[in-house]
Formats: sequence, structure tokens, C-alpha cells
Amino acid sequence: KQSHYDLELQVLRLGDLCIVCWPGEPFVEGQLEVKRLSPKPYTFVAHWCNDAVSYIPTKRAYENGGFEVDLPWCRLAPGALETMAKKSLLMLNKICK
Repeated sequence: KQSHYDLELQVLRLGDLCIVCWPGEPFVEGQLEVKRLSPKPYTFVAHWCNDAVSYIPTKRAYENGGFEVDLPWCRLAPGALETMAKKSLLMLNKICK
């Protein structure tokens, strides 16, 4: 896994609709966490936006192993998905209040 990987997160708002844009293919747990904690009732997470970082597993998935957490299918370190969710929620709370 790479020690650093710059990627872009985006949050868009159209009235009560918020769209979070993530690169790659994040595991659904991160997406559901963002939707659950969003300040707006209509929040959707789009993926494969702006970059192809492959799978973005949960920390638990790394512990269990499998092809999704191995190279070349995953280039990000454990905790990347959780960090993306936290950063996205900060952005949502800033622009979607």
C-alpha cells in the first residue's frame, strides 16, 4: 500500500439534495454512515468520481482479508474509508446546513 495518496472529495448541494463524490469503489458501510449522519434528508454518495483508486474497504475488511484488500485491487491503507467519511461529513455540515 502507498503511504500517501492524494484524492479528491466533493460535496454538492441542490436545495435539500446533497451529493458526495468519492473516487474508486468504496464499501457500502462508509456510504451508509455518511447518509445516516448527513444534515440533509436526501444525501447520496456517488463513486468512481475523478479517480480510480480501486476498492476502498472498511478497517474490518482488512482484518478479514480477501481479494478486495490486496494489491492491485486496493491501493489505500486501512482507515482510508473511515477518513473519507469523516472528511465528507465535515464538508456536508459546512455547506448543507
